[in-house]
Amino acid sequence: FWYQTFFYGVDLSNLRQQAYTEYFKQPIVDTFDPRHLVAKPIKHTTDFLTDTEDSLKKISVDFTFYPHTAAHVHGLAFWFDVSFEGSQKTVFLSTAPSEPL
Repeated sequence: FWYQTFFYGVDLSNLRQQAYTEYFKQPIVDTFDPRHLVAKPIKHTTDFLTDTEDSLKKISVDFTFYPHTAAHVHGLAFWFDVSFEGSQKTVFLSTAPSEPL
């Protein structure tokens, strides 16, 4: 789009770099096909029953991932799984790409 030199009479190509800079600052919140993942997920667990409030103010996760295929990586994907463990029933919520909406 930003390569166009005649978009309804307007040359947009001079705006390309600024548009890309602004666009890629924004997180993309969306679903995606899990077949697009090029490495296995890395898991981080937080236990709200035992972790302190201070430990939750800044969470740092060291990771190394090993791609299972050659590909251009355009971003990272994040999701969460939550287990609500009640006395009568456990309810599981997942935003993983492999789970139904």
